[in-house]
Formats: sequence, structure tokens, C-alpha cells
Amino acid sequence: MRRLGSWLIVVAVGAVALVAAADALFGEKDFPSRTPEQTTSGVLSDAASVAEELRAAGVHGQLVWSTRSCAVRVVNLPELTEAVSPQVRSCRFSASPGGWLGFAGEVFDAGGDVRADCRRGEIEIVGQLSAVNERIKGCAPAWTTEDQLSFVRDGALFVFAPCGDGRPCVHELVARWDFARELRPDPWGVRSPVLEEVAWLRTNLFAAIVNDQGRENTVMALFSGRRLVAALPNPYRSLSRLRVSPFGSYVAARVDDPRGLVLMDATGRQLPLELRGATAITWSPDERWNAVAAADGVYISAAGERATRLIRIPIEASDVFWR
Repeated sequence: MRRLGSWLIVVAVGAVALVAAADALFGEKDFPSRTPEQTTSGVLSDAASVAEELRAAGVHGQLVWSTRSCAVRVVNLPELTEAVSPQVRSCRFSASPGGWLGFAGEVFDAGGDVRADCRRGEIEIVGQLSAVNERIKGCAPAWTTEDQLSFVRDGALFVFAPCGDGRPCVHELVARWDFARELRPDPWGVRSPVLEEVAWLRTNLFAAIVNDQGRENTVMALFSGRRLVAALPNPYRSLSRLRVSPFGSYVAARVDDPRGLVLMDATGRQLPLELRGATAITWSPDERWNAVAAADGVYISAAGERATRLIRIPIEASDVFWR
């Protein structure tokens, strides 16, 4: 397996990883809603003109989306023809370095050989044939761009990586005290920081969601190691679901109340997002475009700038992933 060391070897034969991923989806909440009508050709019935717009703009790839009832669908871009969909149900996706799509919180290493997810306060690290290789205390797993597994334990950031002798070891990367030192000054005023999740943009550069325990005060920030690079100036009541663009140029988080998204670039500059009530964002593999899921459709626009042109795809999605 790629860059993980000999300590992570598949030692048993089980069901394929897709079946295990589906098992992790039990208990996902359903959100009743209609799905777009399909013609017999598999093209979204009201999307012919949209497909022409996408083709003229040079948009291509596949858009994976989750319906409001948590069914997973795939459409080809720019044609908007239906592609073969994975036989799983998931209301939310995760994106990992290497362009891997995960369901219900699972994350993959850069080679797609190993996945990790959190179950009942423990992270399971699972090989290709669904053999559980390791269980470690913690949650919110995220692969670094160097293909090491980071995670949150007791409000601090740790990494699970080989020691000098090849055995797996747990190392603390950023302590709660470090988050307190960096986020205590105004305008954030964080008193009792608890790290909730991270996502990696580059080597040693990660985005973090930090909650001020006991207060409705949650901060989205960029850190380089133990040092703050930048943070959004205004705390939020609640943030979740960090997502990074394929090359690490952008990172977004979901605002839970009121519903929406916040977006930053790799320097920490907050970027405008024109759509209110957006629920999810994804980027094209070349980072030229982003797709934002809103209440009345998925909107395609140029990435990294104020949208002057929006192309609406008539699907109702709770989450989206571009590949």
C-alpha cells in the first residue's frame, strides 16, 4: 500500500470495501423530497438547454449527488446523461486527497487502498478486503497530503503514523493549549477551544473548525503546524463538513444555523459566495469550476472569483462531488 509502511497489512479476507461502506450508512436520516424526472434516454427532462450551456463553457466530468432521500446518483457533464450509480445510500459525502469519494464520513488514503472512519468514538482503519487493521481512540479522521492519518482526540490534533522502527504510533500535532494561544485574541476571543475537525490543504497547512466550549462560538481557521495563519473574522454558532478543493487552493465549511457555506482560499482570504442557503460545494478536478448545491438546484460557476455567470442544473441535491 502506498506510503503507509509495513505496519498496515491486510491480514484477513472479508467482504469488499463497498459493502463495508454501505454498512456504515445505516441510520442515515432520510429527507423526503422528489427527485428529478428522467426521460427514457436518461437525460434530465428539462436540462437540454443547460447541457448546451455547460458544453459551451467547457465544463466536463461527472457529478455525483445525493438526493434528499439519500439515494446516490451520477450524471455526465456536460451531457447531463445518467451514469451508473453506486449501490449505496448516503446523505453526505467526503473528499480525500487523491480525489477519492467517501460516504458517511469515511476517508481514503491517496492510493484508495485504505479507508478510515469513526464509529462510537473509535477510528477504524480498514484495508482493501475490509479487514480492520487498527482501532484507535478518536474521531474526525482526515488524511494529510503526505498520506498520514490525522484525527481529533480530546479536542486536540493527532496523527497516526509509523515510528522509526515501523510500528504505528500516535503523535500529538497540535494541543488544545496551542489553539487557545492562537485564538484567544480578538476578534475571536476563544476561551476553551475544542478542535472538532480538520482538512489538509498542503504539507503542514490545514483548515480547522474549533469550538469554544460552553459558548456558541465556532471558528474556522487555517494553521501551519501550531501557528495560526488566518481565521474568519466572525465566529459562527456552528460549522461542520470541511471540504478542500483538489489542489488545496480552497476550503469550505457548512454553516448549520442559518444554513449556508463559508469559503476561504489557501491564504485565509474569505471568498464571496452568492447563493444563500447553500448546503454543499465541490470543485472540478482541474479547479476551474465549482458546483454549489442550493435549494432549487446545483449551480456551476468559475472557481475563486465573484460569480458573474451561474449555470443551474435542475437537480435537488443534499451533497455533491465532482470527478
